[in-house]
Amino acid sequence: MKYSKMQALYDDRQQLAAAFRDLRRKGWWARMNYMCCQSCATAMTDDDKPYIGFHNQDNDNIEWYGYTYLFHGPPEGKREEGQALSKEAVAVIESHGLNVEWDGDMGSRIKVLMGPQDSD
Repeated sequence: MKYSKMQALYDDRQQLAAAFRDLRRKGWWARMNYMCCQSCATAMTDDDKPYIGFHNQDNDNIEWYGYTYLFHGPPEGKREEGQALSKEAVAVIESHGLNVEWDGDMGSRIKVLMGPQDSD
């Protein structure tokens, strides 16, 4: 991997970390590279807070593919607030200069593009 690509991935990872800090300040449960898989990670979320994060398997995608997927969801018992909360999370991540892809479906994970993107 070229140095410039490694540096861009590092920079974007730092921006994602800053976005997650902002979300935690807003009351979110937000974790990076947390637990082995999505099932284990979401089992450890705080039921009283909206949550967002990615696990160890997703972390590998950052270097290999230049993106990661985020799991996300509302606090327990507040499913109807899920889409609005996840839109808030997307806006916070985008405010840190990261490109995000999400179709607005609560059943879909949020994709964050990181580092230089190869053009087709």
